[in-house]
Parts: sequence; structure tokens; C-alpha cells
Amino acid sequence: METRLHADINVNGTHRVGSFTASANQLRRILGPPTIDAMSGDGKVTMEWYFETPAGPATLYDYKWDAASVPDEVDTWSIGGHDSRVVPYVIQFIRDNEVSP
Repeated sequence: METRLHADINVNGTHRVGSFTASANQLRRILGPPTIDAMSGDGKVTMEWYFETPAGPATLYDYKWDAASVPDEVDTWSIGGHDSRVVPYVIQFIRDNEVSP
């Protein structure tokens, strides 16, 4: 199985297991629109992408960023999963799909 974006994957029970540095604009250019592009009910996340990886479901999200002020300046993203084995798959997927600005 290859890593892919997957809007309908069940990500319940995932938690922060790593991080990645990029701007929101870079990630939108690479990954397309976020799976979730709205403030979460608890106000802690405003953008999130879902992935299916060989190591299980994964998420990339802007945890506790003050998105009300400058959402496009988010630069440190949390990678979520059931364990840290998802981290290299998410990072490699982003790098493999990078496009020139």
C-alpha cells in the first residue's frame, strides 16, 4: 500500500506523534485543499489533512495555532497517528509531491 490522501479514513484515536515545518500555502499547493478547513469545536485546529499510510491512518494539522490572527503563517504542523511509524510516510508523501512555486 502506498501513502495517499484519504478524506474518508477513520482517524479517531490518533494523536501527535511528530511534526513538519512548512507554510499553509506550501501545503495547500502540495496537498490541495485540507480535508477539514474550519475551526474545530474546541478551537484547537483550523486545518487538517487525512492520510492512509502503510502504518495506519495519519493526520497533518495546525494544533493550537492562533489561526484567527494569521492562518497562512502556520509553519509547524503536527503529524498525528496511532504511533510514530506514520511520520516518515507523511513526510515522504509531502516531499514526493512538492511542486515548484
